[in-house]
Amino acid sequence: NFLVFFSRRAVFLFHPKASMMKGDPIQVAHVYVKDKAYGWVPASQISRTDDEAQVILHTPRRKKLPRRLSKMSELEDSDTLEYGSGSEETLSTSSWSTSNSMVLSKENEDEIEVMSIDRSQAVAIDLSTYPSRSLPLQDVDRNGNLNIHRDMSDLAFLHEASILYNLKENFEGDNGYPYTRVGDIIISTNPWRWIKGLYAESTRRKYAENLVWKARSGPHSKLPPHLYETSCKAFRGLSVDGENQCILVTGESGAGKTVSVKILM
Repeated sequence: NFLVFFSRRAVFLFHPKASMMKGDPIQVAHVYVKDKAYGWVPASQISRTDDEAQVILHTPRRKKLPRRLSKMSELEDSDTLEYGSGSEETLSTSSWSTSNSMVLSKENEDEIEVMSIDRSQAVAIDLSTYPSRSLPLQDVDRNGNLNIHRDMSDLAFLHEASILYNLKENFEGDNGYPYTRVGDIIISTNPWRWIKGLYAESTRRKYAENLVWKARSGPHSKLPPHLYETSCKAFRGLSVDGENQCILVTGESGAGKTVSVKILM
């Protein structure tokens, strides 16, 4: 067994039988590992050589999604979009922990958080199938929790696994929000449910006010990503800038392209 210490800048491993003052710390890397069932699985890399990495896998847990609404009439125009503060670029964090992990100290961000990890859970990963013979890194905070971004251009490490897990956590959040941004591009995940207030009149007015009638210059809106963002920018381009506009909607069959075009119009 090892003790894991989380500080503001790094994560270290100590063997509990060694002297805490004399022990040599080993930095723990939060990574992703290829998996046949999930595509990618979060993991903690505790050691590695040129050919192999020792990791502890953290199988994703299915979260409870918002209830499915049976018909459109259950939505009301007075509903508002419940998606947190518009100024926050990092939405939330998601913790991946092993079953026998235990937090011993976490009173404020200046203190050290301690966990115990059983090395017997570690598995060997062949690095020959990974680019540069290294595992892709997670974008985590100082406690190893996954950061979720509204704009995926803000991801610290941009690769397939980080994109998929950012979309997953955004989709499975408290409100099951289907939209994520990549610069001026909106990525939509078909929620297969009605989300209360997502297309309410008050929501439309909010985007119109901020992006058309009282638009400010900047790379993108501070509002949550939404199809209304795209339609408002196109409308402003026509009505204010006098320029022809084109919106490209693409995706696989059943992804929600037809409904998305109706919402945009």
